[in-house]
Parts: sequence; C-alpha cells; structure tokens
Amino acid sequence: MRKVSFFCLYAVFIIWLYRFVGIDSDQANHLLQADDILAGNFFLKDWHLTGVTFFTTDLIYFELVSLIFGVSYRAIYVANGLKFVSIAVTAYYAAMKGCCKDRNLKTVLFFLLAGVPCMSYMIHSKVHAGAVCLTFLAFCAVYDILQNSDINDRKMLWKYVLFAIVTALGTIGDMLAVVEGTIPVLLFSLYQLLMQDGWKRGSKYIKLAVSAIAGILAGLIWDRLYFFIGGANKNSYIGNQLFTDLFGCMEKVVLFTEQLLEMCMANFTGEKIADIWNLPKMASAASVIAAFVLIFIILRRMIQKEEKDTDELSNLLALSIIMSFLAFVLTDMAAPRYITLVPYAAVIIVVRNCSQMITYFRNKKLSVLILVTVAFVSFAGKIYDISGYQYPQSNIEDYQLIAFLKEHDLRCGYASFWNASKITVLSGKNVNVRHIIHSGETDDMLSIYRWFCKNEWYEESANFILINNEDGKAGEEDLFGVSEKRVIEFFGVPRESYEMDKYLILVYDYDISKKLNNLRVKSLQT
Repeated sequence: MRKVSFFCLYAVFIIWLYRFVGIDSDQANHLLQADDILAGNFFLKDWHLTGVTFFTTDLIYFELVSLIFGVSYRAIYVANGLKFVSIAVTAYYAAMKGCCKDRNLKTVLFFLLAGVPCMSYMIHSKVHAGAVCLTFLAFCAVYDILQNSDINDRKMLWKYVLFAIVTALGTIGDMLAVVEGTIPVLLFSLYQLLMQDGWKRGSKYIKLAVSAIAGILAGLIWDRLYFFIGGANKNSYIGNQLFTDLFGCMEKVVLFTEQLLEMCMANFTGEKIADIWNLPKMASAASVIAAFVLIFIILRRMIQKEEKDTDELSNLLALSIIMSFLAFVLTDMAAPRYITLVPYAAVIIVVRNCSQMITYFRNKKLSVLILVTVAFVSFAGKIYDISGYQYPQSNIEDYQLIAFLKEHDLRCGYASFWNASKITVLSGKNVNVRHIIHSGETDDMLSIYRWFCKNEWYEESANFILINNEDGKAGEEDLFGVSEKRVIEFFGVPRESYEMDKYLILVYDYDISKKLNNLRVKSLQT
C-alpha cells in the first residue's frame, strides 16, 4: 500500500508539473483525433495525418483522458503527465531488471537522477513518449530471452511472441520505436551471430532477429490495412527527409550535445563561473558524462567478447543511443523530440552499472557518497527550478481571446497552424479555428493546410481570420504565410478588424469557407 500510495502521489505531482508546460497545436490535434476516434471514427476517415500515426503510442493517452475530461486543456496536461510517468516507470523497470546487488542504492540513484524532469525535457517529451516506453519494454523482453535461453522452448516461445508484439505496436504507432528499439536489437543479434562458432550456438539470436522482422512486417501490414479500410491520408513527410551534407554533420553533433544537455538540465556553457546555480547543472552534466564513458566501456567489452560483467540490456541501450545520435546527425530529422529516449537510456546505463563503478574504486563508501551527493545536487537543482514555474501566459492570453470571440459571436474561423487548433481545444470546441497556409501558387493564394486536420472542418461556415501580430508585423514573417496583407488580397477587405494582445482579428460579412472550398474543388478537378 505504501508503494501504491507513493506512486499515486508521484503521478499527481508529475501531472501538476505538466500544467505549466502549455499547449501547442500538435497536442491539440492529437486530442481532437482521439475525440474523433471515441466518437466512432476508428479509422480516422477524412483525416490528413502526419507521417506518423501514433495510433498505438501517444494517441492512447489522449483517448484515455478524453473519456474523463473531454476536449480541454486539462486533458492535454494530464495526458502529457501520464506519458512522462510511463517513461519513468518503464525506465525504472529496465534499470532494475535482473539487478539484485545494491538494489536500494540503485533505486535512490534512479529517483534522484530521473524522477523529476526539467522544463526542457517536459516540453520535448510531449511527442514520441509512447515510442520511448515501447523501446524500453522491448529491451526488457530481449533481456529476458537472453537470460533464460536454455529454458524449455515452449515457454520461451511466448517471450519471443511478446517481443514481436511490442515491435509490431511500435511499427504501427511510431517508426521511432523501430529506429531506436528494433534496429539496435537486429544489429546486436547480427553481431553476436557473427561472433559465434556455429549456427547452433547462435540460434537464440536468429530467433530474436526473426521475431523483430516478424513484428515489423505485422505492423506494416496492419498499417496498410488500416489506411486501405478507413481511407485516411498519411503524408510522406518522413520519407521525403534528406540526409545531411558533410559540412552540416559537424553542426548537428554540436546541436545534439546542446539539446541533450538542455533536456538533462546540464548545460552550464556560457554561464558565469561564480554562479552557484551552475553546481546542479554540473552535477547533471557529470551523470551524462559518466553514461557516455560507460557506453564506451560497454561497446569495448562487446567487441572484445569480454563475458565478465556483461549486461545485454546495457548493450542494447548503448546501441539505441548510438542509433538516436546517427539519425539526428545524418538526417534532417534533427529535433530534440526525436532524442527524448537518450537522457533516460543514459540514466538506466548509469544505474545498472553503478555497482561496477563503485567496485572500480578502492574506497567503496566514499565512492557511494560521491555518487549519491552528485545525484542529490542534480535533483535539488530541478526542485529549485520547479519552484519558479508559472502558469503559461500564452494560455491566459488565449482564454481572453476566446472570451472576446464568444462575445462577438465569432465561432469559426482560420489561422496559421500554431495559432489554430489550440484555440479550439482551450475553448472546449465552442470556438473552432482551423489552419490554413499560403499555398505558394500565387502571392495572394491561401489554401487548406492538409496536415493534422479533417476535411469536415473546412465545411463549417467561417467568418474571421486570426493573424499572429506578436512582433507587430501583422504576420509578414509568419511561418505559414498567413499575413494581413495576403488575407485581404485573398478574402477581400474585412467588415471589421480588431487588435487584441498578440493577434489581429479580421471579421468578414460573408462565409469565407466557400471561397476556400471552391479552390479545393477546382484543384481536385484539375
């Protein structure tokens, strides 16, 4: 009961933390997707999805909270809090898997190093969290298989099936689970197979590879059937990404290091030497450095076939971090949200190998004291940082905007992507704002932005446009090209215009959705 009570309080604390993160339109569209699935649209018919479906990963969290809280900001931060709790729980499970020695020390170290996230990690872990959890679970399944490979084949069959199922779920929901989870298992199996004296000794690695491939194939088949039956559109965003040129790779290495340190609250570069606030950051940086030293040792042992102190789970985590690094550096997929596995994989490696670190030094008591002290200083720094968190000002401004729109009976309109669906969610769907984009065909052309949206949205009668005016330039530098000048050229002179906080609001006396949809019909006919 004490453990259950502690876990419940911990989950409530983490969910409360995520209340301070805010909302963006990616998260809002996830929630609207989940709401549509619960309304009966299981196959997301009529939707334009991104290159990742999230069907078996992140969407599950939004479906769960939508049942309780509906379409609201509370549903957003509860879902994101539950995502982090899932990462922490699966990471702890992986850290303690098969560990008997120094278990209490390892539990304390894990909680101090990974129990509380910093703001940067909370922001970036809102997406792809499900892939991180499935990766840790897949590695635990593989560890079970490798540790018990001499057990009766019938009993082992279920372990291989479990690993294949986890792989299939990752393939269906988020290919990041394949890059960071399945590919490392395949590489590890292939390497071990090549290092064995004969096929018979390497049979367990062959079975692992076959299970991984079977899981990927099952996931791809499900994916094809899902889109064939439902008719949803999944774009080719991921497939169209490019490899980085040679000169860009070095910049990406620096960027990877910076992003990793930021997500660990360990980036003290550029700060004043005398600032005491750097101590927690240095402590966090020390744990990151220790992890990468251990990764080097782990890979050296694996290459040299040192069976003493071999830990297959640490081997897999090391390969996973390397795959994350290579994907970040060598491709255009260089965003911090793609490497949220790395900080927690690093912590797991440190925790699983801390006994060896202690044994390496002669004075064991002092080495334990140093480890715990460094971890505690890092933890204390995060707690101090949390004390300064405030409710997002952008949410307050958006709620004021929603009240204004309701007061003027403006219930449906358009905006650029980052200013659209979040208003819809914050209003509880009482004000619906859909995203549009400058199509690029002509200078004044605006069109539906077919990304994370449903065609049905654009059939609603609309009569206003929101323009981002945070910089006072009336949207001239808007990423999606929705500026005051372009809107007036396309939709005509508005009946009224208002300026409120960071927005311009252009109100029309006719249904502007018809002009947008007429262009869509013409483009389809063409």
